Amino acid sequence: MSIHLLSEKDQKLLRSSVLIPNFDAILRGLITNSLDGDATKINLSLDIDSFSTLVIHDNGVGILPQCLSNIGVVNHATSKHHNFTAAEIQSTYGYKGCFLFSLNSCCQSLEVISKRRAYNSVWRFDTINKCKTMISPKNALFYDSGTLMKVNNIYSKFPVRLKILKNKPKHEIVHSLRQIIFDLMITYQKHNQTVEINVEFINSSLPDLFYTFDFKKFSSTNAFATIFNEIFPNVLETRFFKKISTTFRNFKIEGTLSISGLPTTRYQYIFFN
Repeated sequence: MSIHLLSEKDQKLLRSSVLIPNFDAILRGLITNSLDGDATKINLSLDIDSFSTLVIHDNGVGILPQCLSNIGVVNHATSKHHNFTAAEIQSTYGYKGCFLFSLNSCCQSLEVISKRRAYNSVWRFDTINKCKTMISPKNALFYDSGTLMKVNNIYSKFPVRLKILKNKPKHEIVHSLRQIIFDLMITYQKHNQTVEINVEFINSSLPDLFYTFDFKKFSSTNAFATIFNEIFPNVLETRFFKKISTTFRNFKIEGTLSISGLPTTRYQYIFFN
């Protein structure tokens, strides 16, 4: 029996399934892209029943019109780094330029609308027609700058994953989304800003999520507890959090522990910087 290479299309699907192993990775990747684009307002809309629509809209710096046609169709296309130095990589969440390319391989298509602050025009690009067009700002609800990205028919090319996702309890999906936001806000580095993250569940009776993180008012001793209580209210009062630290030779470890027990391991986290 002879051995043949898989087609380029099948290779792309396999690579994307490894880089985006689950729905959490999609949510995390989209939100981190907004944060890396200096967004302070992030609005996420999700059809949590059919997963036919996922839209994220932010007020970040926007995408240059000449770069828009690379989104989702060119692998390893990134505006974040040109040399892989440790200092550069640590300054952003992502740097490889492969997330949107892999996401486009998992879904039916991506639609991107973006406005750069220095431009008066708003530009649109979709990965099906691969056509970039200028649209009127009146036809798009936009900030002074920012990007709107629409993911159409998530996992349309992975029917088994889509079936598993649809059968997953909705409250577990919502809790995973909360955990992703918690993780990203704990590791957020621009501490002189206020970040708003809103989540709307389309065609669902689930309550929407509204979070405001005023990092300017956070101190090193209460940041963890404040973020935790913003995302997971009524779980543990702030007074039950205790700041701890230890030093061994050239290593220093700091953390926050609860001095009150919980009947679940759901809220156990470990972060290394």
